[in-house]
Amino acid sequence: MLAGVVGSAVVAGAGGYALGLNLGRGEQVITVTQQRDIVRQTMLTTVRHMVTQSVTPTLQPIRVRLTTSQGALGLAPYQLIAYKDFNEGQQIAKNAGLTIEGFNIVRGGGEVMKDLLEGRADLVPGLEIMQAASQIEQTGGAVKIFYFCEYGNYYSLVVSPDSQYRSIDDLKRTVREGKRLKVGFSRPGSLSNAYIYILSNILNTRIGEGIEPVSLGEFDAIAAALSRGEIDCFPWSVSRTWGLEERGRGRIIFYFSDYLGNRWHDLCIATTTDYMSKNQEAIRRFVNYWRELVRIWQTNPDLSISLLKAEPPTGIGLTDSSARRWYSTLTPNPIGAPLREALVEVDKYAKLIGLTKNPPPPDQWYTTQFL
Repeated sequence: MLAGVVGSAVVAGAGGYALGLNLGRGEQVITVTQQRDIVRQTMLTTVRHMVTQSVTPTLQPIRVRLTTSQGALGLAPYQLIAYKDFNEGQQIAKNAGLTIEGFNIVRGGGEVMKDLLEGRADLVPGLEIMQAASQIEQTGGAVKIFYFCEYGNYYSLVVSPDSQYRSIDDLKRTVREGKRLKVGFSRPGSLSNAYIYILSNILNTRIGEGIEPVSLGEFDAIAAALSRGEIDCFPWSVSRTWGLEERGRGRIIFYFSDYLGNRWHDLCIATTTDYMSKNQEAIRRFVNYWRELVRIWQTNPDLSISLLKAEPPTGIGLTDSSARRWYSTLTPNPIGAPLREALVEVDKYAKLIGLTKNPPPPDQWYTTQFL
């Protein structure tokens, strides 16, 4: 029937008279005139619309359970698009053929992995890459990565504004003199905890010797401890520490990218190999869902920046200048495929700082079958 409609329109156009013709469900109208190019262009646009409507299947939604951490919202903030309005987020998921049963936001990466391994989550977006490598080793391959969220390393080391430490060399000298640095972090198993191990290697010392880790919970509690002189420094993402500097409450003396390099994957999305083998379609749809979150993030800067500025859990509470700086700095990976050179670096440092001892080769950490 479609061909007949188009054919009639062409004949009418060739005859040189005007005709208003309703197509489909009545929302599209073709006006035929003597201007053949306009006729052709208008018809083809409408036909594309009709074909799309007729062949796109209605996906029966698949339910998935997600767990992420508050810190991951800062480092992979495109998922804030889903959190800003859960109903709107569900619509994005629905378009991908998913129903999100809930976003369980926990305090750290260790709790994220616990939810996954104990069956409370199907997929864990925003998992720190070295923690993923550690879990893959510890579980004998029961966990596998299927998407790498972003490129680059965005961690910094912060001291108080009036600190005697002006550079990483000052910290090295202090450790060589036999003194111990008190270094704040959130919780065991968290990303900030991992960076204390990295710092210990940079300073040529060990945890418990030149460094005394101090677990303090949330970012604000760590910043408050710094201002009271209870810790000497702490590692954290620049998404928060830039704002701390702006308010005169901290001073960045080191960027870990100077040590780790820029070929790096900070966060990834993982699941268990058991879930992966039984729910391949759910993972494929989730990859499309995640890519849509990234696309909206990248093409709507005003919305994205406003979410960065919003208070948790809707946002991460950044200052306006920090939010704009973070938006322009962060480099999402819209495809999700890894840089192998980056994984080799992650593997090297995970072993170097003791987070892993004998993990499988990096090529066995992940799969690209869903990309």
